[in-house]
Amino acid sequence: MSPLSSDLRRRIIQAWRAEKPRVADLAARFSVGTAAVKRLIQRFRETGSVEPRPHGGGQRPKIPAEKLPRVQRLLEANPDWSVDELAAAYNRQEGTTVSRSTMVRTIARLGFTRKKKSLVAKERNTERIAAWRKGFLKTVRAITPSRLVFVDETGTHTSMTREYARGPSGERVVGIVPRNRAPRGGDQQVARRCSDRTQRPSHGEASPSAPALVGS
Repeated sequence: MSPLSSDLRRRIIQAWRAEKPRVADLAARFSVGTAAVKRLIQRFRETGSVEPRPHGGGQRPKIPAEKLPRVQRLLEANPDWSVDELAAAYNRQEGTTVSRSTMVRTIARLGFTRKKKSLVAKERNTERIAAWRKGFLKTVRAITPSRLVFVDETGTHTSMTREYARGPSGERVVGIVPRNRAPRGGDQQVARRCSDRTQRPSHGEASPSAPALVGS
């Protein structure tokens, strides 16, 4: 539950001082808990203030701020390690016994999130590939754009009905689908070739189970 605002605290104390109602009535009037009203009245009696006590600071993190860079270096050097592996490595390095949950909170403090890796071929930065890429770009720059023809292909299938649905517990959900009696399974493919001057339909190269369809 969020703390009471300073304005609400003042209004509760003003009503209590002016009317001396029961705590339960005061709590009901301002839609707060009776325990909160009791604590507020007690604090006012002891200190003359309606402001909340200063926050005590809470428990000190098991991994203090000055050691966060060490965890960050572990993360940067081993980005695909599990939380357990990171915690074990940190404990070996620092001679501590921090738990998995402590490491989870520390990673969040550093702003690191878990995400899918973008995989690239390790050969991409070799000298051979760099030389090939340079030669390819040189060849491409020499081509007149109007001579280029691009071919693109797409396909459809008549059995694309959604397989899952929602319904009352214990009852089936029935869907209506075509029986897919088209020749060779009902696959249809469309290919189109285009350049900077024209777009032309072309016969697609059909899969073994699908006939080619002329695009329009």
